Amino acid sequence: RNGELLEVDKLPEEDRDRYLIQDNVLTIRYLNPERDPAMYQCRARNDLRTKYSSAQLRVLSLKPSFKKRPLETETYAAEGGNVTIICSPEAAPRPKFTWKKDSLVIGSGGRRQIKENGNLIISPVSRDDEGMYLCIAQNQYGTDESYGRLIVLRGPMLVEQLNPRVVTSVQRDVYLRCQAASEDILDIAYIWTHNGLRIPHSEYANTNIKIDGGSLVIYNITLAEGGDYECIVKSAVGRIASRTSVFVEGPPGPPGGVSVVDVSRYSATVQWTDGATNGRPIVSYIISGRTSWNKTWVNISDNVVAK
Repeated sequence: RNGELLEVDKLPEEDRDRYLIQDNVLTIRYLNPERDPAMYQCRARNDLRTKYSSAQLRVLSLKPSFKKRPLETETYAAEGGNVTIICSPEAAPRPKFTWKKDSLVIGSGGRRQIKENGNLIISPVSRDDEGMYLCIAQNQYGTDESYGRLIVLRGPMLVEQLNPRVVTSVQRDVYLRCQAASEDILDIAYIWTHNGLRIPHSEYANTNIKIDGGSLVIYNITLAEGGDYECIVKSAVGRIASRTSVFVEGPPGPPGGVSVVDVSRYSATVQWTDGATNGRPIVSYIISGRTSWNKTWVNISDNVVAK
């Protein structure tokens, strides 16, 4: 530096922590406009020859200015999310920053943090954070300021929810409907699921389920369409959902494990396990039989109540 060998351990004590030499890189932290301006020279040497490269360091003194990088005129944030409002004026040395919201000074702490580089971070964002923000930058050479508005957007809100429980019978049509409202500048999308699996859009699926936004119709419902349905509404800043359980009642399933025991000349005992009730209790059974010489099934007993 200025023709003298730069050795960090021989620098004044107040400069030793600011100068860092790593291989071919010299780093000077927290530039001092009075102490650091100088002619710096780097020497590279091997067994064959020596080369020098020189550069002059001048520390600029600059009044803060937002002409090139003013605050964004409008910054959008999602309610419940986080947002960074960037304050990056030209200035030398680095200025001190003051933030105001709607003409009131903002302190750094809690949900609002003012960083060393001047940026303001708000997390989480609430509706009360919406308003006009002012960033003031000041150093010993002057002051400048810039304005910007923060607009807080809400996620979608349900205005019509699904009935929590729907009971129907097989071969009937079932209509499910949920509707949501959102900010005018945001688009919303509806997603439907059945037992946790997304239902393909009607245009791409040849099924008896038809979807039109927040409306879902199941035509000629079967037992397989029973279960849990969810209507999910999504926008760029959030999502919300409504759920229902659809119970489909239908004929009982076939009995299982039918067997004949304790056969005698005049009687026999028939035993079985109940089939699926499909929403309603089994009232009675019909027992039919046939012989080895007659293949036709004949009702032996009606309205049998199982024990």
